[in-house]
Amino acid sequence: MHRYSTNRVTNGDMDGLISVFSLHEATGVPTLLTVVPTGGKVPRDMILTADGTLCLVANQNSDNISSFSVNAETGELTHLHTTAAEILSPVSLLIVA
Repeated sequence: MHRYSTNRVTNGDMDGLISVFSLHEATGVPTLLTVVPTGGKVPRDMILTADGTLCLVANQNSDNISSFSVNAETGELTHLHTTAAEILSPVSLLIVA
């Protein structure tokens, strides 16, 4: 099982990060696996699709949304696309089926 957390880097022009954790099956203790750049600044929201294959991140200060594929076995995130800076300060995401 994997869990994801966005890290809002707010000093300077650094991009935000996504931390990827695995959870120990018996204890639930998290172990940091990797850290992935979000492709934008100040990630405010992150959402996974219901099937767990896609992760979207709203980057507030760079006015964009980034998408990542999710490897179900390893939890690895692979960057797919980041929109142009045309979405004014996105802070929340909702997937409508």
